[in-house]
Amino acid sequence: MRIDVVTLFPEFFEGPLATGLVGKALARGEAEVGFVNPRDFTHDVHRSVDDTPYGGGAGMVMKPEPMAQAIEAARARGGGPVLLMSPQGRHLTQADLGRWARHPHLVMVAGRYEGFDERIRGLVDEEVSLGDFVLTGGEYAALTLIDGLVRLLPGTLGNQASSEGDSFSDGLLEHPQYTRPPVFRGQDVPAVLQSGDHARIHAWRRAQAVLRTRARRPDLLARIPLAPADREALWSEPSPAAPLALAVAMPADPEALADLAGLAASYALTRAFVVPAPGVAEADLSAALAEAPERAWPVPLWPRKRRNYEPAPIRVAAAERLTVASSFEALAADPGWALVGIGRRPAALDAEVLPPEALRAPRPDGRVWTLAVGPGLVDPKGNPSAFLAGILPSVRAGTREAGLTPMLLAAVLVDRVRGEA
Repeated sequence: MRIDVVTLFPEFFEGPLATGLVGKALARGEAEVGFVNPRDFTHDVHRSVDDTPYGGGAGMVMKPEPMAQAIEAARARGGGPVLLMSPQGRHLTQADLGRWARHPHLVMVAGRYEGFDERIRGLVDEEVSLGDFVLTGGEYAALTLIDGLVRLLPGTLGNQASSEGDSFSDGLLEHPQYTRPPVFRGQDVPAVLQSGDHARIHAWRRAQAVLRTRARRPDLLARIPLAPADREALWSEPSPAAPLALAVAMPADPEALADLAGLAASYALTRAFVVPAPGVAEADLSAALAEAPERAWPVPLWPRKRRNYEPAPIRVAAAERLTVASSFEALAADPGWALVGIGRRPAALDAEVLPPEALRAPRPDGRVWTLAVGPGLVDPKGNPSAFLAGILPSVRAGTREAGLTPMLLAAVLVDRVRGEA
């Protein structure tokens, strides 16, 4: 395989491409990397490859003439597809590397400055991005592609099965790996890996790959077909969860408070707060909470939903599950809780509209996502209060949450975030 890189800095690649398995593969001739410098196609004394952007603005833009000639010269070396390194491109995947590795020739275009003259994009076949961030130059992305491609070539790895089991090769993240010693700082190597039973080991690794993908990249599971054994693994292990709390404006009704405690227990909420509904005194709400009946609930409904699974009922005491807060605003002022209401963002309010899946990941600042339901979260015009950390889309657009009571609305929202299909 031959790879040609269009770059202003061929020397950037010298050290990395002489190192490790990729360096050895290049030295053996299993792949070849060449370079084309756009400066070689300039005709002024300064060998200029950039110019100021039309319309004004900061930075410089790579000129079309030398870039076009450099791309055409690189393509002529083998006729392969041209890949443009660009943050505007489609995110790189392992499947892309496998597809490109089948070509005998590839061209990679690495830019600098503020980017390319737009007319250059018509000379390339695909635009590739490493992710939603910007680097000082496309050479970093091109080097990543070269490494990923060369390691897929026969002979680069000592055991070709090593690449076949990589993360993303079959759409899943890779299973956990262990080596000697069998015990490290009190942590044992799983017994199945020491059993010598290769069928069991294979099944364990597959199940672990499925579970790890659900925990770290659940979006990937929706893209691949799951075998019956994969689904059984998902059923048999509880899902990891980010902390989630709930705050509901409630009347001084012991029965309703018992129901809310059951909801908190069923979905394994981190905390559940009750705020006095309009016209309800905080002392009356506390008294009703003390009188709320203890009930038996078949929990946990979450995080484990298994076929043929009948959990033993447990006793749920509302006074132990619920905490009275004086108001939503007071709760939002506590540094431990980030309140999220429901509605639509008006133009005047800088409140982030969050999809439910955003609340399935911990907040970087350590505050706990807290679903807030009930009066006191919007102003007279229906705009969400400024103390909210975000808002979820309405349960039913264009209505006041379809007339649901705060208790029912809380159940709908919790299941949106914590529920499983």
